Amino acid sequence: ELSEEEARAELAVNSCQPGRHVVVISSGDAGIYAMASLVYEYAARHQRADIELQTIPGISAFQAAAARLGAPIGHDFCCLSLSDLMTPWTTIEKRITAAAQGDFVTSLYNPRSQKRNWQLSRLREIFLAHRSPATPVAIVRQVTRPDETIHLTTLQDLDVALVDMFCLVLIGNSQTYRFGEFLVTPRGYLARKPATGPEIQDESFRQIRAELQRADLAAADQWAVIRCIHSTADFEYEQLYYAQNQPLAHWHAYLAGGGVVVTDVTMVQAGITRAYREQYGVEVLCYLNDERVADLAEREGLTRSQAGMRLAIAAHPTALFVVGNAPTALFELADQVQAGRCQPAGIVAAPVGFVNVVEAKLKIKTLSGLPLVIIEGRKGGSSVAASLVNAAFTLPQGLALAAERAHAVFSGGRRHYELVKSLLPSPHRWIAIGGDMAALFAEYRAAGGPILIFASGDPLFFGIVRTIQTHDAGAAVAVFPSFNSVQRLCAKIGQPYEQVRNVSVHGRSWQALDEALLRYEPLVAVLTDAVRTPAAIAQRLLDYRFTHYELLVGEDLDGPHERVGCYALAEASQTDFLPLNCVLLRQTTAPPRPWGLDDAAFIGLPGRPASPNWARLS
Repeated sequence: ELSEEEARAELAVNSCQPGRHVVVISSGDAGIYAMASLVYEYAARHQRADIELQTIPGISAFQAAAARLGAPIGHDFCCLSLSDLMTPWTTIEKRITAAAQGDFVTSLYNPRSQKRNWQLSRLREIFLAHRSPATPVAIVRQVTRPDETIHLTTLQDLDVALVDMFCLVLIGNSQTYRFGEFLVTPRGYLARKPATGPEIQDESFRQIRAELQRADLAAADQWAVIRCIHSTADFEYEQLYYAQNQPLAHWHAYLAGGGVVVTDVTMVQAGITRAYREQYGVEVLCYLNDERVADLAEREGLTRSQAGMRLAIAAHPTALFVVGNAPTALFELADQVQAGRCQPAGIVAAPVGFVNVVEAKLKIKTLSGLPLVIIEGRKGGSSVAASLVNAAFTLPQGLALAAERAHAVFSGGRRHYELVKSLLPSPHRWIAIGGDMAALFAEYRAAGGPILIFASGDPLFFGIVRTIQTHDAGAAVAVFPSFNSVQRLCAKIGQPYEQVRNVSVHGRSWQALDEALLRYEPLVAVLTDAVRTPAAIAQRLLDYRFTHYELLVGEDLDGPHERVGCYALAEASQTDFLPLNCVLLRQTTAPPRPWGLDDAAFIGLPGRPASPNWARLS
């Protein structure tokens, strides 16, 4: 008992005298869920700075268990105590969720006792929302003692009834595997980090895509944005990107046919990947250093960039024109298009700077009939302009990645995954729904595309749609309705349900159910969870004397283990039900509805008897 341990700490500190050594003996490591903290706390509270304190390290239960199991803690791990004697369960559950989401190898102290017999089941439920059902689990009982036992199982098959306070439970991470009677957790998640150029580039694209925010961009334009950000590490380009007339698709077809690209400066020319140019036989030209430029510029009063653009337009009026530096070249190009002297395959407008840069881009924006990409505002540059051409060259790669991402992100609970995993495309990504909704929706937003969410019953009936509306009010939701569990149960028992009061205690308090009972609702449908089970509901009704109800319970409805039964409250309170269930409370007799208290309930003050009539009227 904790009170006994506190008394030991008090005795030890108070027994310290000059020249006298006091030893507090603790099992395992005194600093881990043991006596050290109690001794230090008591000494600090009583200002016993005169005592020389020292902690001798020991071997904790999780270390001993890990040694017995081989190598289960070869990567990041954590220890959790499931005892809520000194820590609120809400805090413990947050830590459980964090450990599950963070993929920590997890050692559990105080996992289950006679009175605290539900916490481990709740932990298993949370972990299954984030880990594979096949995750290895070890139950090590009486570790290092003569009657030591080790039971290896999985998260799916974990039998909490095998666990008591003499056990340490160890749960592996996503990489942990079983090797004979041992558990092995590798030192890392990857055989090696991305090392080659293509590997590093692909990983960069993946990280960029995960942070994109705009939902209005087509897949081709998103690929162009990714290439811009890749060349600059500046995510503002996602907001500055403007496109019209499906430019990337037009330009890829043009370049694949051996088109011509004209750039305003040699830096843009150099930034367009040589391998792509050679693959498609594309000529990339820059007239800035043409021997005719200086004379034309002086004669016509033009800048060198403007003069070079004029020469290029005359020689290649249907080229793809790419401007990454000089706004005067962009003005020249716009004037020539408006005069009808050229019909470009497209224009990349990405000059950078302050003077006339914004104005030149706005003028290009008026050329409504052309495929255009404009980097709005003052930003841009040679590397950005070149990256947009490289995006056009590699458009099939970008579309393939987008298609894979758009059609391969799914979400739901563990049970849903087991039902549909054989039908999902390969590869696919599954986002597990657990208890931390803020983290879940952060992961949804990071996915950056459509997500197909599987839900039990009707997603509009105490379901995921309400959760989506709460956490992401602007999300576009398409709903495919189905029958909910209340409808299925009523159909099984032939009960009309237009008068049913529907409440949910799934992850909620008892409040909604209590309110329905206080209103004497004749039919109350209740959605349950692992804690507020049909047995717990029946016991609550008995405790509060709502004995005029019977329980109709549907278990695993339309599943292989379906069972539908009608129970009296006393029977239901002692029955173990399958975890997938729905309850209908149905009145068996008309409940008493008193309009006040019985006269016998009034007790008068000494010498001043109360008037029942007066009390009733008041």
